Amino acid sequence: MTMRKGGGLLSTVALVGVSFAMTLAEPAAQAHAATNHPTNHLASALELAGNLNSIGWDGGQDTYNSYSTAGEVKWGTPGEGTTYRAHTQCAPFVTQVLKHAYPWATDTYFRQNFGSTSPYAEQYQKAIAKDSTQNFDRVTDVAAIRAGDIIAVDYDPTASTSPSGHVMIATGSSAGEDNTDTDPGTTEYVFPVVDSTSSRHGTDTQYPDTRAAGKGGAGTGYIVLVADSTGTIVGHRWSPTDNTVRTTEEQPLAVGRVTQDDTSVAQLLGNPGFESGATDWTTSSLKGNAALAHTGTNFIQMPWQNDPLPAQPYLTETRHVPVTIPTGSAARLSFWARVTTSEPVGNGPVDTMRIQVIEKNGTVHELGRLTNLSANNGYAQFTYDLSALPLTSSEVSINFRTALNSSYRTNFLLDDTALHAD
Repeated sequence: MTMRKGGGLLSTVALVGVSFAMTLAEPAAQAHAATNHPTNHLASALELAGNLNSIGWDGGQDTYNSYSTAGEVKWGTPGEGTTYRAHTQCAPFVTQVLKHAYPWATDTYFRQNFGSTSPYAEQYQKAIAKDSTQNFDRVTDVAAIRAGDIIAVDYDPTASTSPSGHVMIATGSSAGEDNTDTDPGTTEYVFPVVDSTSSRHGTDTQYPDTRAAGKGGAGTGYIVLVADSTGTIVGHRWSPTDNTVRTTEEQPLAVGRVTQDDTSVAQLLGNPGFESGATDWTTSSLKGNAALAHTGTNFIQMPWQNDPLPAQPYLTETRHVPVTIPTGSAARLSFWARVTTSEPVGNGPVDTMRIQVIEKNGTVHELGRLTNLSANNGYAQFTYDLSALPLTSSEVSINFRTALNSSYRTNFLLDDTALHAD
């Protein structure tokens, strides 16, 4: 059967405020060891592709976005598509996205773990498949694939020269089934991806690709992964309109999840998942619905569910009171977010949520931002390093600032926050 991808989750709303109160210098938290799975790279990839796609192919997008060996990837000013560049192939696209998102993704890291400062898709597949590559965990169950996972295929495992393959980033979990064969032992699942490719992922209007006919470059589309009865991936199809299954024996495929270790560090936020209600928080947007929360029951929803669409640009701020970062420590903010939208991709990033650090003197530092182009098929974790900020004071506030336009609806859902300091 074929299952249609779900649409936007909730309706937009007005201004909502959230505040968290705690002094980080107080030894209120317990130390623990943890591994998180950040998706900053996915946000970077969607920002790049989304801003370029907002130019439109009729507007000359291929001047700024093409499938090319030039290897040029550049982030610009959100909302100004022509300030971005993506003249690159699939593997350099993913490599540059990782380098843009994480301080550990250096030339040295790639050389040591992939054998090249700019690895091929084949090298990504082999490194992920061995399941011991630093900052990657292998995912073998198709049902476990989620936003941010990297999918790598080796087209010709026997080739000793001129390696070929493809590598892409999943933008969500499965969008449904699309079974085309008669094998009762396998199931075919459609997955949304962002990548750079010379040919788009089919022409299915149910599962569209942002690239025009005959145009290549960075964009979003859908592929199909084939799994056996245990959920193990045994093949893939290039798109929902491509009925040819390439088995993993013919073309080895591996899925990897980016990891980042928090080893013996303190988690300093109280009630980080809102399960104690408004304890430690000042909020007017606390919601309780286990089906919509990342974990547990409670979460923060900006905007609200049933309020009418604002008639003019609308601002939301979600801020906690000033906290003190312990002297000499490195602080790292993380949270899980789900973004749903009915905003057409061609409108560009018109609805935004900025992640900010505000100093005691009022200086604002922007760690990053999510937009309507960040819409995903479920929750994704985002992690931001505060240690590199040019702070003049250890007393700061964390602020989520949402700005919506007056047309289509976008919702930002937050859950499972954390602030680690080591």
